[in-house]
Amino acid sequence: MKRYKNDIEKLIKWYGKQPTCERVAVHQEQVKIFRRALTEKRKTGQEANVSGELNYEAFCNAIGIRYRLHHDKLDNRQDLKAVEAIRRNVIKNKDIFRPSTVRDKITNNLYQTIKVLRDEGFSWSKVSTYLEKNHKTKISVAYLQRIWTERERQTEMEREAVNE
Repeated sequence: MKRYKNDIEKLIKWYGKQPTCERVAVHQEQVKIFRRALTEKRKTGQEANVSGELNYEAFCNAIGIRYRLHHDKLDNRQDLKAVEAIRRNVIKNKDIFRPSTVRDKITNNLYQTIKVLRDEGFSWSKVSTYLEKNHKTKISVAYLQRIWTERERQTEMEREAVNE
């Protein structure tokens, strides 16, 4: 808390605005700091009592460290390693949750076309072939069915919500 004594209110406000994943990271950092402090006290022969003050100090330091990581005020190589780990996680999450352009095209632009074809009795494989020939969109039958059922469930839930 020595480093962040003047900025505690600002740091706590910053912490309150963060998403859950960042708050969890703060608490993980707090645990590391707390354990390090207890170990140091035991090594030096001081009384290692678990007090609320020590826990709060660890919490404030953890918020300060995470705040510094996000605002490019780095002190040492450990901070650089932590920033690199955050960067890797962000990239990983972007890859996992990348929006599908084909899905958007099916649910927005081609929805009415698919609906008409299905109402006329076309099978899913014929719908897929039609979309490939006429709309230059190659879609597997299984993917087309999955997106279609998701869209149908979503519209059904929206109708139920409006009716209630």
